[in-house]
Amino acid sequence: MHKLLLFLMFLCAIGLWVWGGNALNKRISRDIGKDSLFWKTETATLLSNAGFFAFIYLLCGMWNLGLVILFVVAGQLSIIMALVLNSLLGSQGEKFTSRVFAGGGELGMKYPKFSRFALAMLVVLLIAYLIAAGIIHFRYPWGSPVLVAASVKYTLLFFIGSYPFLFTEVIATITSENLDEDTRQGIFISQMTAVIPTALFAALALWAFGAGGVDLPASLGNLSHSFSLRITLILIAYFGGLILLPYFIGTQRGKRKRLALLHERQEYVRTLADILESPAGSRYVPKLTELHDQVAAERETVKQNHQLMLLDDWKTNKPADFPEQAAPLVEAFRHSRDLDPRSKFFDYLTKFENELQEIIDDLKVRPPETVEDAAAKWSKTYETRHAQLGEEIKGATSAAPLVTVAVGTVATAIVSPILAGVGKAAWSWISAAYGLKVQ
Repeated sequence: MHKLLLFLMFLCAIGLWVWGGNALNKRISRDIGKDSLFWKTETATLLSNAGFFAFIYLLCGMWNLGLVILFVVAGQLSIIMALVLNSLLGSQGEKFTSRVFAGGGELGMKYPKFSRFALAMLVVLLIAYLIAAGIIHFRYPWGSPVLVAASVKYTLLFFIGSYPFLFTEVIATITSENLDEDTRQGIFISQMTAVIPTALFAALALWAFGAGGVDLPASLGNLSHSFSLRITLILIAYFGGLILLPYFIGTQRGKRKRLALLHERQEYVRTLADILESPAGSRYVPKLTELHDQVAAERETVKQNHQLMLLDDWKTNKPADFPEQAAPLVEAFRHSRDLDPRSKFFDYLTKFENELQEIIDDLKVRPPETVEDAAAKWSKTYETRHAQLGEEIKGATSAAPLVTVAVGTVATAIVSPILAGVGKAAWSWISAAYGLKVQ
């Protein structure tokens, strides 16, 4: 009866944990762009730690205050480091959270099957954890070493196994070609610092499953220590695969996208200058009208391929039919619209289209003998603009890669062996308290 009651409490704790995470996500979505995410990040970190230790306690009775403090401190260190780095690098401006939310929401709209797959896998993982937890809880004596070891291992597997699916939206966002580099860097810093608590879970799990391998000696001056090369390499591979590589891919894709849009702008300006430079006489207006229609068609194509623009248009023109749950996404898009390269290109096309119409209207009302002189004057403006775009393209092409990648790589190489050692110490505490074998 005692174990049945505890398992029912365990199920209630799981339910409250899932409900709390869902409620927090809804609160974050509702408050996007209104205030800082600091306290919400704090809440999410504490919720994760509370769930981990509550689940283990209700399954086997294990409680280690030192271990709890260690994980809470790791979470706080992660948050503090993120705040410091973002303050120093200026990565997270007032539009950061809105841009991240809008980008993630658009990807969810664009690839709904992928989002549903990630959610389905999380549900499968949760069900598997509940089944395994029920089996070990009722099979082994309460507080026995074998129950403690199994409870810790299965709970660690559940938490670590969920990370790749929880990171799918983050990875998709950070690799997007439509993300501005300041926002991309802000996401990178947030995920890089989040490695601390996440890697601590991973290191503890690796030691619990006996994957530590042989410790290697290391010394720095008068300080000497040993570390697990295997776990260190696994943690570095984890960071590289889930954070560093996606960030690098995103920076390259974003650079190519921005260059492509700059080349398109330059091509439109060059075409306009060529039309105005030629002594076309009566052919000016037809050629300019053709270019005007081409620009208008391109602008409409950009809009039709941008889900958030269409959603914004829907909310503006048909508010009665607009789904209320999508309102935060539209607000986030509006708040960070100027950071989206497609929106900036759309605005440029709109402005260029209006300029073309202005030139057409001007040339239409001029006497035939003055049209060519007027066109030549207009042409000089766009020749200058063509040269300016050329310089902008040259600067974007030769831009040095951000030092963030190098800093993140070096920091990970330093922190990983430390976390490997901390994970070993954490497993040693559990082992010493319950007579488990340190593997």
